[in-house]
Amino acid sequence: MKKILLILLMFFITGCTDYRELTDMAIVSNIAVDYTDKYKLIIQVLDNKENSNNVIVYKSNGKTLEDAFRNISLECPKKLYLGHIRTFIVKDNVFIDGASKFIDFILRNHEIEKDFNILVTNDDIEDIMSIKTELINIPSESISKGIENSSIVKGTISNIYFDKFLMTLYDTGIEGVLPSIKIIDNNIVLDNKIAIFKKDKLISYLDSDSSFGYNILNKGSSKSIVTFKCDDTNYSSFELLDINSNYKFINNTLIINLKLTATLKELNCNIDITNNKGVNRLKNMFIDEVKRVINKTIDDEKKLQIDYLGIGRYLYKNNYDFYVSNNMNNIIKNMDSKINVDVVFTQKSSIKKGDEKY
Repeated sequence: MKKILLILLMFFITGCTDYRELTDMAIVSNIAVDYTDKYKLIIQVLDNKENSNNVIVYKSNGKTLEDAFRNISLECPKKLYLGHIRTFIVKDNVFIDGASKFIDFILRNHEIEKDFNILVTNDDIEDIMSIKTELINIPSESISKGIENSSIVKGTISNIYFDKFLMTLYDTGIEGVLPSIKIIDNNIVLDNKIAIFKKDKLISYLDSDSSFGYNILNKGSSKSIVTFKCDDTNYSSFELLDINSNYKFINNTLIINLKLTATLKELNCNIDITNNKGVNRLKNMFIDEVKRVINKTIDDEKKLQIDYLGIGRYLYKNNYDFYVSNNMNNIIKNMDSKINVDVVFTQKSSIKKGDEKY
């Protein structure tokens, strides 16, 4: 009986203690950082008033990130709690000289969970942190929901968390990438460009085609739309439902094998899809478009000589002797490529006879 009472007492004591601690904390939901001669820091703190969806914004400067956070602590009446961060927005110039200082700060702070979205931007962080949408009043929620939706629907945006970024940045034979955001007409827009790194420095951006190709190869474009010309003036669209991809590197040739499942969403051309001839014609157009964006991704890797596709990682794991005895920049620059695409069209419903072929 005494043991039962002791256990119950522990539960009650722990719950009350946690409750008091949370009410005494300023829960940080979103952070943005810039750097010129000093770090510029902006944070959004959730307003813990009942039924409030607002955030309180604090700004500061500091010689280091820790210094900037301490300066905010002097203004904020409560202790900052960093275990609820949803997004961390970094001005791209912070990463041009290297991401190691930023990463060091995150890893040394044990309170910060490492599963937040990390993004780069070329726009002013004050402008970004002040924007709210009509549907979502909290800017950090607006940004994080936008990333998730764009990653699924558009396919050119990678939904990358800090821990994943860290793994690719320091893994052998692969370079890191990050999604980017920008402001258009006073709205936060997930940019179609992916920021690419070499070692820990931000070097360049992939355009929308190369970003789409990158996400297809990394199976990050399921539910996105592939649109292509089906005659001189009109377009058709297919939705990607499933992606299976793998690649090999043999005799200086990158061999990519893709198995895709897609469904027709819109057909604006005079193609008879009630027979195999029309279906195959449409299928070949779809395959050509997929190959085009992937070839663009490969061409950019060769041009920039930045291995964001992880060819070096493949060789490191599968042909270590070849990896250590050759210069990866020369391998990437001079490699050939072969892309094999197998696609299955499916359709859950039909609006006219013959569409069941999909």
